Amino acid sequence: MSNQKGFTLIEILIVIAILGILAAIIAPNYIGFDYDARGASSRSNLGSLRAALVLYRVKIGYYPTYLSGLTTTNVPPENKPVINKIPKEFMSSSSGNNEVTGVYEGEGGWVYIFPGGTVYIDWINNTGSEWGVYSLEPASRW
Repeated sequence: MSNQKGFTLIEILIVIAILGILAAIIAPNYIGFDYDARGASSRSNLGSLRAALVLYRVKIGYYPTYLSGLTTTNVPPENKPVINKIPKEFMSSSSGNNEVTGVYEGEGGWVYIFPGGTVYIDWINNTGSEWGVYSLEPASRW
């Protein structure tokens, strides 16, 4: 009997308990990184949209009627669009949404208000204090 090799049940249970304790300590540090990363990406993309709108207004003299005008209207002197495609916002879905909705439909994507050239994020849930109290709060107040 003394020749048999292996772990006893008590040794295995102790190792599992230690791994469980380590997982319980480490896991909270990584929860929420996905949300933070999506928020940072959406903010960065919002900055790109704002810069494109300002550039369009400077070169053409007015804001585009639709946000898609940034990708379709050729501006001087380069005679090419200000941006190639509308950037994505990652708050409505983890894969991103670059749809542009008209009125606050709660489908995700960007909401563009033409007269003032304002861009909103059209997320269907409350965005919390980090993103403003309401999802339809102007992005300029983030």
